[in-house]
Amino acid sequence: MNLTVTSISSTQNNLSWSPPTSDDNSPITGYKIEFKTDTGSYSNLVVDTKSTSTTFSHVDLVKNSKYTYKVSAINSVGVSIASSEASPTSSIEISPISTLTIDEGKLLSFTVKLTDNSLNGESFSLEQNPPPGAQINSSSGLFTWTPTESQGAKSYVFDVVAKLNFMTDRQLITITVNDVLGIPDPVKEPDPVKEPDPVKEPDPVKEPDPVKEPEPVKEPGEELGIASFVDPKKDPQSYIDRYNNEPTYKKWFDENFPEYSSIHQAVGLDEPEIKMPEFGKCGVGTKLIDGVCTVIDTPKSKPWWKFW
Repeated sequence: MNLTVTSISSTQNNLSWSPPTSDDNSPITGYKIEFKTDTGSYSNLVVDTKSTSTTFSHVDLVKNSKYTYKVSAINSVGVSIASSEASPTSSIEISPISTLTIDEGKLLSFTVKLTDNSLNGESFSLEQNPPPGAQINSSSGLFTWTPTESQGAKSYVFDVVAKLNFMTDRQLITITVNDVLGIPDPVKEPDPVKEPDPVKEPDPVKEPDPVKEPEPVKEPGEELGIASFVDPKKDPQSYIDRYNNEPTYKKWFDENFPEYSSIHQAVGLDEPEIKMPEFGKCGVGTKLIDGVCTVIDTPKSKPWWKFW
């Protein structure tokens, strides 16, 4: 008979076997199941199952104990030779934990997990000189540790252990603690003293322009003379040309030299002679009077037939 034992939890193992290949022509009526824990001797778990079923569940196990089983067939002839011994085929294994680094004074926290998450009832512990203050929750596998200042600048190597029934796995982990609390902050160099900006000398106070005495008002008929803007080295006609051709120049002259009757007077030239236009003959019914063609009244003559 081939016997297989499977660990379901920390308190239950399931057994399964195959019937014997020969029953000496007597049907199998039941099975005898024996077990032992750790290195102890065998005891009867079931003297006779009184059933041809080839499975059995062993419950209420003692945690962290190794169970070993063997099974024998029963018929009218008697009890057969027992099967080979068998223990649970399941194994417990911790998932890999990488090398860890933490600053002193800060909390390090992680959860230890198993590769087979279907297992139940495992327990966790720390062994082989774990650092003072480090803890692990035996049920959940939650590891916590806050290194102190005295634990900085060191690496700590120890075991994390997981157990289920008789099965055990351990993993060596390394935690390096950085020394940060004992290192003073670098002294900050003071900023260089900035030289004050040179005082800017105030701009000298500008003397006000002297008040220009108003030009005396010339009495009517008083000789004005050449205007002050006229350059005696220039042709006087150039001023007249600008006056006649540049509106802005004309406006400037008219606004600033109203005492002159014309630009000609201002530059010392005679006014040009204005010639009256010559008139030709006046038309019929008009007569030249004082140089103007004026309509005159003429008596109307009667037609010749009206004299009859």
